[in-house]
Amino acid sequence: MAVIAFSYIFTGIYGLTWAPTAWIYAAEVFPLKYRAKGVGVSAATNWIFNFALAYFVAPAFHNI
Repeated sequence: MAVIAFSYIFTGIYGLTWAPTAWIYAAEVFPLKYRAKGVGVSAATNWIFNFALAYFVAPAFHNI
């Protein structure tokens, strides 16, 4: 039970501290001319990898 509680606490704290860093960095690293496309590609890549992790990690742990 404690592991589940600490997982929720960790996820909440991570979501408020480190998780937005990728979005802020992507918005600041591109020049103004390419910022919209760059942030769009960054966001799409982020969502694709999040989907891949959510889709493949559970079966991978099951097969171990």
